[in-house]
Amino acid sequence: MPLKLYQKMQSLQKQTPILDELYQWLETESKRTLPKSKLGERGIKPFVLARKNFLFAKSPKGATAGGIAFSIIETAKANDLKPFHYLNYIFEKLSNIDLEDYDALDACLPWSKPLPNEIRRKTDTEEEK
Repeated sequence: MPLKLYQKMQSLQKQTPILDELYQWLETESKRTLPKSKLGERGIKPFVLARKNFLFAKSPKGATAGGIAFSIIETAKANDLKPFHYLNYIFEKLSNIDLEDYDALDACLPWSKPLPNEIRRKTDTEEEK
């Protein structure tokens, strides 16, 4: 077995118990803080389902990039945005923004009010109008 593959397998074996412990903690916390609601469990479910995939990234940088993308997508969903349209929007905006302009960066965050309506999901109350 090549040395690099062996080292990766050893690393994964060390990380799996840590991730399992984190999952147990998240599960316990969600039950403790939201006993009458499944909201907490629904919120962490995508991360739980994807955690095994994160283990098999080809490099730490790849795992980090995947985690960042996953986090942006899930945050967009949590803020009632259409993830595909939101990603297109921020890719277009960020390429033309001065990264030192914090107000402009804040306007791109998923919970920001100035985001265009085209990237927002229609809620039940909006559909009734």
